[in-house]
Amino acid sequence: MASKMINCKTCNAEIAASAKICPSCGAKNKKPMYKKWWFIALVAIAVIAIGANLGSNGDDGTQTTSAPGTGSQEQTIKEEKTPIVLIADDLILALKENALNAANTYNGAYVEVTGKLSNIDSAGKYFSISEINNEFSLDTIMCYIKKEHYETVANFTTGQKVTVVGTIRSVGEVLGYSLDVENIK
Repeated sequence: MASKMINCKTCNAEIAASAKICPSCGAKNKKPMYKKWWFIALVAIAVIAIGANLGSNGDDGTQTTSAPGTGSQEQTIKEEKTPIVLIADDLILALKENALNAANTYNGAYVEVTGKLSNIDSAGKYFSISEINNEFSLDTIMCYIKKEHYETVANFTTGQKVTVVGTIRSVGEVLGYSLDVENIK
């Protein structure tokens, strides 16, 4: 039985695919990295990990249930989230008193926050609200907005009261709070 023949990558001489070195030039005949068993295993593990991560991050507030008497038909029911109602002063005070505790309490929390508008990003990606009862506060809550909020935010005036509903995505002692806005009241 004839073995499969390939060309040497160095001298282009015809050699057996199973040859460890080229008889003409002595160059090593290596398998490409993507054909090695450990590379294939690594790719398989990465694909499984990515798939598992995508599957577990799909919590969008919906619940799928089988309706009574419908057999295997599925019905999607939107769960209503109730936000924690706060003023910016409370959030910022919690951060000043103990940043670790504030992070443990509010990171990932669904909140409704009222504060004083302190800054609007010229690119339209965010605006900042600060304490209502502190005229010279440097601490802020960065409110990241969606395109659907652009027109509303474009009509804001610095210093006005703003109420936002959304999820706090990060808490830090230097940069304060970051909030993904779902609704502006």
